[in-house]
Amino acid sequence: MRRRITLSQVSSLYPGVVLSTILPNGVEHFGVLTELHFLYGVHPTLISASKRRQAVVEEPPQQFALGAPIYAHGAWSDQPWEVTVDNARSQLGVPYRLDDRNCEHFVRFCHGLPQESPQLTRAVGAAIIGGAILWMLAA
Repeated sequence: MRRRITLSQVSSLYPGVVLSTILPNGVEHFGVLTELHFLYGVHPTLISASKRRQAVVEEPPQQFALGAPIYAHGAWSDQPWEVTVDNARSQLGVPYRLDDRNCEHFVRFCHGLPQESPQLTRAVGAAIIGGAILWMLAA
């Protein structure tokens, strides 16, 4: 279940939860909430497989969302949040690939789940159906 949150509410969530935003193209982009410790405090960050940056990156929530709404999804597994965050950090710098290393694959990996992308599956299915309809209309 996703719920819309504000940027100020991000810091009240615990590390390991899944956050998302809707990109201008309508695709939902997912990331794992983490945090960085500085001399002057702890700041929330997100790690995601970023198509825009072409790699797994850690960035502040403002950069992750780029002004779009942010949604909280909770944890996607029962594993300890430390394991989820360690899994996420282990992937920093890994190249982005739409077919097997996109943001959904990444978040599911971090939570110890089978790597799949329901959005990609739906998009491919829609493209196949659309192509089949066009082919039948042209025949």
